[in-house]
Amino acid sequence: MASVDATKLTLTEGSKSFTVTPMTTFRKLQTENATDVKAGQFVAITAKQQPDGTMLASFLRVQDTPGPNVSQFPMDYTVNGQPQTGNLMINAPIKSADANGMVVTLPGGDATIKYAPNIEIRHQVDGAASDAAPGKKVLVISRGDAAASIGIYV
Repeated sequence: MASVDATKLTLTEGSKSFTVTPMTTFRKLQTENATDVKAGQFVAITAKQQPDGTMLASFLRVQDTPGPNVSQFPMDYTVNGQPQTGNLMINAPIKSADANGMVVTLPGGDATIKYAPNIEIRHQVDGAASDAAPGKKVLVISRGDAAASIGIYV
């Protein structure tokens, strides 16, 4: 993040700016291990469909409280200026988990998620605007140009 104040956050990459509103939430994203992921938690997953019907997850954002809705949709994003295409975003409760993957419950039934060898797992906990500072890595979930949620890597 290049800069942040009470009304605007500007990313270093591409100088993209987002409006910060009173509705913007701030979360801390703490490093977690695969063995820390438990049934009963809620997870946002970045994954790719595999030929065997499973999903291969490259990123997990785990939280202890239910998310806004259970869903699955296409998601492309950019990392270090490189487009990451062909991904799905899955938001779901965790039915079971072990060190190699998990089963999540979607409206159409259960889905098996396998962890990629280099998976990044982050546990999302409450944060504050004061946790955001220039130079910090962030995950911005936006609605147009407004930042709905800002995750700060800690």
